[in-house]
Amino acid sequence: MVIETKYDVGDVLIPIASVGKGGPCRLCEGKGHVKLSDGAIYTCPRCSGHKRESCGLEWRCMKSCTLTGFSLWGDKQGLQQTSYSDAHGERHTEHDLFPTEAEAQAECDRRNKED
Repeated sequence: MVIETKYDVGDVLIPIASVGKGGPCRLCEGKGHVKLSDGAIYTCPRCSGHKRESCGLEWRCMKSCTLTGFSLWGDKQGLQQTSYSDAHGERHTEHDLFPTEAEAQAECDRRNKED
């Protein structure tokens, strides 16, 4: 039985992932607390005292990875899906792996425009 995959074990690829983007909380200015006009200090209600706030998700290139294995599965319509594992134990779907940083970044840019 021959199993054909887009990538092979040992290939070094660039994965992409959607990650939270954010920055210092705009309400407390990254302090984690707010001071009211009467001088009372409270935990910031926007960031819950964590000093940062999330501003949604964005696609980013991750560090290169070496593929160590793959899994195949199909559905009743005969569609085949492939996922790959890397040396760090992370799993990646085929459509989130790219042979070059330039291709990975181009796909991140495309997906970020869609969101």
